[in-house]
Amino acid sequence: MDGECDSAVSDCRGMVVEQQSDAVTQRAGIPLNRFILLVVMAFLLGLLGVADGIFDVLLQLCFGWISFVWRVIPQTAVSGEAIISSLTLMALTVGLMSVLQFRRKSLSDVAEVSYNHAGAASSIGKGTWAVRVFLVTLLLFPAGMAFTGFCRNVVWVASTDSTVWHSGRETLARSRAKNQLKQLGLAMHNFHEVHSAFPAGGTFDHFGDGRHSWTTALLAHFESGDPADLGAKLRLDQPWDSPLNRRVMQQPIPELLGPNMPESTWVDDRGFAATHYSGNAWLMGPNSSLAIRDITDGTTNTLMIGQIRDQIPAWGNPVNWRDPTRRLNSPGAFGSLHVGVVQFLLADGSVRAISENVDSQVMRAISSPSGGEPVGAF
Repeated sequence: MDGECDSAVSDCRGMVVEQQSDAVTQRAGIPLNRFILLVVMAFLLGLLGVADGIFDVLLQLCFGWISFVWRVIPQTAVSGEAIISSLTLMALTVGLMSVLQFRRKSLSDVAEVSYNHAGAASSIGKGTWAVRVFLVTLLLFPAGMAFTGFCRNVVWVASTDSTVWHSGRETLARSRAKNQLKQLGLAMHNFHEVHSAFPAGGTFDHFGDGRHSWTTALLAHFESGDPADLGAKLRLDQPWDSPLNRRVMQQPIPELLGPNMPESTWVDDRGFAATHYSGNAWLMGPNSSLAIRDITDGTTNTLMIGQIRDQIPAWGNPVNWRDPTRRLNSPGAFGSLHVGVVQFLLADGSVRAISENVDSQVMRAISSPSGGEPVGAF
């Protein structure tokens, strides 16, 4: 009878220990599950452009320490004497702890009860405990390096002006600007299909007074209906800045506003709605329109429209062209707020990001439509 009672009590104690162990395991897994969910949500929001850069920051904080360890380990010089001394000290420490039976109370409690239903006691021996302490001690060094790298990354991300914080926003801005240039390219080719030539850079009367811009000529050829509706309200027989056209010219066109340009540049100094794109002066001049057949250097090697970031004109201003051979991002030249590049629409409708440090001879070759210059990499 006593044996049965002892067996039942042992079984009950074993079940209690198992339940407690399961509960502890479940509680320990909750923070990890929440962290994984947070990373997945940040990744999805980053893809959608809702939380620009958050995923990059999380990735840098969680795994950036790996690059730190990878850089530090090859630079760490450890002598054989130091390795032997360290191993000897760890062995002495483990041996001393084993002799003194330095154990945590929780481990002693667990050692009293077996996880089998037979109820046989299975204590944790000195040897097992010593091995565990040795392995934990051995792992403290790489763990310390990883923690140091993580702390350095946290401080760096919090204090630097690097693009880690802005990489998502920068990528999104470049993508949107590229799409805007592609829309302009599509409108250009739609215009060419109707008129057998691209629009002139600007139209002027016989007195030299400006009439309308190449942008105005494209309004009816955009794929979306809003620019076309806006163009239908213009009086083309009147100058772009006449009182009859002023209200229309003050209407912003989203397709012409750079995605990372500040709102202060959305209008010019006269209050007219602005554009952040200008034409290539070698290709689009006053009352001068070229057809594809005139671009003998090839449409894939000829710039048509590019980004600008200063001296912003109104989209209706007939003088809206610049010389690409001027150094990119210099005052009055083509430029952008992207990091180190300016995006251009080529005459074939493709879009290229060109480095601000591109060779001047290459820029001259891709600026002229019929110069015959050799074109290098750009």
